[in-house]
Amino acid sequence: MKLALLGRLLCGFGSAEVINRQLISACVSYHHMTRASAMFVSVSAIGMSIGPLIAAVFDMAGGRDTDVDIHIPLPGIDHSGGIVLDHCTDPGFLMAFLWLVQLLSLVFLFTEPERINCVAGTNSKIKRNGDSIWTTLYTLPSNLFGLLNIILSNHAFVVTLYLFSFIELVGEVLISSCSMIVLRYFDWHGSRAGFILASLGGLVLPAHFIVEHASRRFPERVILRASILFVFCSVVAICNLEGLILDLAAAVLNSEDTEHDMELKKLELTVNNSMKHDEFPYDWGAGVFVYLTSLSAIFIGTIVMEGVNTSLMSKSAPKELDGFVNMGLLATLVGSIGRVVGDSMITVSVFVGRSPSRDFVSVTFLPLVPLIVVGYWLLKRYYNDLLI
Repeated sequence: MKLALLGRLLCGFGSAEVINRQLISACVSYHHMTRASAMFVSVSAIGMSIGPLIAAVFDMAGGRDTDVDIHIPLPGIDHSGGIVLDHCTDPGFLMAFLWLVQLLSLVFLFTEPERINCVAGTNSKIKRNGDSIWTTLYTLPSNLFGLLNIILSNHAFVVTLYLFSFIELVGEVLISSCSMIVLRYFDWHGSRAGFILASLGGLVLPAHFIVEHASRRFPERVILRASILFVFCSVVAICNLEGLILDLAAAVLNSEDTEHDMELKKLELTVNNSMKHDEFPYDWGAGVFVYLTSLSAIFIGTIVMEGVNTSLMSKSAPKELDGFVNMGLLATLVGSIGRVVGDSMITVSVFVGRSPSRDFVSVTFLPLVPLIVVGYWLLKRYYNDLLI
């Protein structure tokens, strides 16, 4: 466990998301901003889909399905040690190789682009090299209130930051809960969940096509509003409506007098008889279709939303945020907060969903509904500010 936590820490240090988003904001013209943002989101989604696919293949090739492990002995270590290649270590070795390829590509192939969207003078090498990182960090607390005032006074930028955090939260909930949901409701193992998440990668190109062509005909804020409504309907659809009705019926009967004890017992008997794998029945036997369809709809909706929202974020970012605190840093910060909140929601859902009177799917996805409502309200409240 300690080694796994250390690996996650190193992966966090190796993230270049801050630099990537800042380069898009500073080095891509406004005319091509939507296309570049959509492409960045699409490539990220493809990688997010390929990862579970590779993990599922490794799980099947070297895990419990075939149980094939390869041990490479090292000098001075007994036969039980050495380098072990199995379904647990194979992803780590593969990622180490890919990180090495990326490092070599960065060293030998990457060139610094021109920052065409920066304030005059910020592209100067003298300014970039003259201000040390330690001086910037030392003066950051005194400038914090000024930066907050700049950010909060830009309503369009605040709305896009909130929506970006929400998008990352939804993605984290969607991916992290998939393996638990398919195991609890459909008795599917992790390898099948990996293939399900990998199949979502096939939706990236349609989502990119939608963003690319819709941005030519409609304003970005119109596309953003439509994608929010689409995600809202998809989140409501993925909830276990049958489980919610049973929960509501049980709550009503429990709140009444004792004369309804017979009806309550009949309801409990009905639920127990229809349970599968110790879970609530999922939408009257159509749970597999409902879950997979809604999962795909939420995924494609968030991809469209993120592409348009990232473009609006880049266009609405204050020009003063071109130093240590920039658009890329803020986007990565709020995105990380969204992922942390999403993981926390999954943890709470696991504990709350242990109760037989609470459905795990609904407990997981229903909290997203008020967050979507808040995002839509902010978009409607500052709709005119997003006219960029």
